[in-house]
Amino acid sequence: MSRARASSSELKLEEKRKDMDSPHIGKKVSSLKKAQSKLSQENWLKMGKNSSNILTTPELIHPSPNNITRKSDSYSSVFNLVASIFGGSILTLPYAFQQVGFFFGIIILLCCGYAANFSLYILCVCTRRTGTQSYIQVARHAYGSTGSWIVTGVLLCSTLFLIIAFMILARDIWSSILQLVFKLVNNDGSIEFTTMQKNCIMIGCIVVTMPAGLAPSLYALRHISYVGFASAITLTIVLGYRCIEYNIENTEAIKQAVATDFTLSKFLTALPIFSLSFLCQFNVLSIHSGLTNPTRERVRKVLNYSLFGSSIVYILAGSFGYFYAYPQVQDDILLNFEPEDKVILVGRLCMGITILIAITMCIHPCRDAFNEFSSQLIDAIKRRCLKTSILDSSEVKYDSLPTSNSQKVEGQSLGGSCKSFGKKFALTVVIFAFCAYFAISIPAVNVV
Repeated sequence: MSRARASSSELKLEEKRKDMDSPHIGKKVSSLKKAQSKLSQENWLKMGKNSSNILTTPELIHPSPNNITRKSDSYSSVFNLVASIFGGSILTLPYAFQQVGFFFGIIILLCCGYAANFSLYILCVCTRRTGTQSYIQVARHAYGSTGSWIVTGVLLCSTLFLIIAFMILARDIWSSILQLVFKLVNNDGSIEFTTMQKNCIMIGCIVVTMPAGLAPSLYALRHISYVGFASAITLTIVLGYRCIEYNIENTEAIKQAVATDFTLSKFLTALPIFSLSFLCQFNVLSIHSGLTNPTRERVRKVLNYSLFGSSIVYILAGSFGYFYAYPQVQDDILLNFEPEDKVILVGRLCMGITILIAITMCIHPCRDAFNEFSSQLIDAIKRRCLKTSILDSSEVKYDSLPTSNSQKVEGQSLGGSCKSFGKKFALTVVIFAFCAYFAISIPAVNVV
């Protein structure tokens, strides 16, 4: 009886297969599949309009959203990111505007700001997909050990160069401030510090930034970030005051303004200034790791507010500087003013504070990159030394070896995962000493 039922079911299946193989039914199935595919694409597009409500893969947010190490609210995160963005580039934007014209310069600046916003959001998405916490960990997950070596080296070099440039700027700015304050006038009536005195001032700036450089996280620097933002705003106001004053006294000066002046050489000169003005990718993941309730909406809010506010300040500062000096604008707008200008002295003071905060914001990712580079170097030496028959048979991979302390301690940055405060202090001193040596050897920064 059971055999008869089995044979009858097999016959029915065979008949269905034949029906499906018929041209008429095959067309129906094909059209049905196309309709289903079209419907799924339409549904995907509809859901894509609100991408925050759909996850194609699970998110591995680390540390967890409710972790106690997450202390930064949206506003403190915005100011931390803005403090990472602001630096010496605000002094060179008038020169970039002069190269390509103020109208074309504003367009390029906004495009660079939008591109930076997009890249920051993609980095945050990558860290949410992979469960990583830092720029270097994302690079390792995406490109493997070789890519991690390259990214770590590039990040270490770029942050070191930034610190060196900021030290030189701090030396020049604070020297000019102290020259005017103490009225150190030479026999010819000029105010000038010796090279040795300027280097001593730079070392004093390093000592001042040392405590902030030892902070456990960027959240601990939130109050300093408020000061940095206020300093940049004050500098912009000072430039605006001098710009308006100059154009009121010289009504014909506005005729020197150029809306667009596009040549390839000038464009290639101005583009790096505009694009690097928003350089903060090395800190965004640390800020993301400390954000409370890190939903995608809150992350987008932090990025949008930070980049929008920075763009407005940059446009105003660049425009004010350009409309003050016009074709005579120098690569550092402060050089267009007399050292004895007391109004600009306020701007110099604010810019000096901004540069010191920028050094603090760079020392954290620099120290993290150095820790990661040394960790990878130690792991490479271990792998070379442990090439035995046991390792060959077990096929030990790079990921099975200890990579860094940050993978063991939840919610801490690579710098904060040092075994002792003494190690962190020693490493910070080494980085500052290395950068100070080159800063002393370099007389000045031509283009900020």
